[in-house]
Amino acid sequence: MCGILCCFSKTDHECLSKELIGILHNRGPNSESILTVNEIIFAGFVLHHQGTEMCPQPIKTDRHIFIFNGDVFNLPRNACEISDTNWIFNKISGAKDERALISCFRSIEGPFSFILYDNRLGNLFFGRDSLGRNSLLMENSKSHLRILSTSYLSQDKRTEIAAVELPPLGIYKINKDNNKCCVVFPWQQPEEHWIAQARSLEATIGVRVLVECPIEPSWLSISTINHKAQRF
Repeated sequence: MCGILCCFSKTDHECLSKELIGILHNRGPNSESILTVNEIIFAGFVLHHQGTEMCPQPIKTDRHIFIFNGDVFNLPRNACEISDTNWIFNKISGAKDERALISCFRSIEGPFSFILYDNRLGNLFFGRDSLGRNSLLMENSKSHLRILSTSYLSQDKRTEIAAVELPPLGIYKINKDNNKCCVVFPWQQPEEHWIAQARSLEATIGVRVLVECPIEPSWLSISTINHKAQRF
């Protein structure tokens, strides 16, 4: 379990309090790193339990910043010596366009949550696996918009900050220049319950939700399920 965070600060407000850093550190006590890019704060707190070497987070290149919390069950055999985070990031780095980038998460089997920033386009992608097994929260206030795996709100701040556990509707995208609008790439074709969750998110956080084409996880497709069933 790792602690991950991204914060768009709207004022001179401090996104990372000592209390919040302590809680995130408890989730990832082996390594921690905090960096700021385009006035956006990213923080990764790592619990090392996979791979021969620890993978500090966030991972940063000229194009992307990536923070991951999860377990990948379908790693190829030749990738067992590296961390899940590095394996996924290598796939992301090879994506030629946005759809290919989104598809990198479509193939993951296992519980996860993540934050990914495209430094060239200013797009922030984030989300949870389709079953919502790893936590990811969203907070919005006059001072900041924050995505994080766990939170700390003092008693006097609870009425000032709208906070919600992000429903596992799909992969979310927000642009740094328009964080009042959120695009969702659904895990499945939206139905009544999905729409109700999206509307509740809009009402709670105050961010408009727009829907893109579904990206059904490969392990969840009917053909894949039938194929696996035939092997037993």
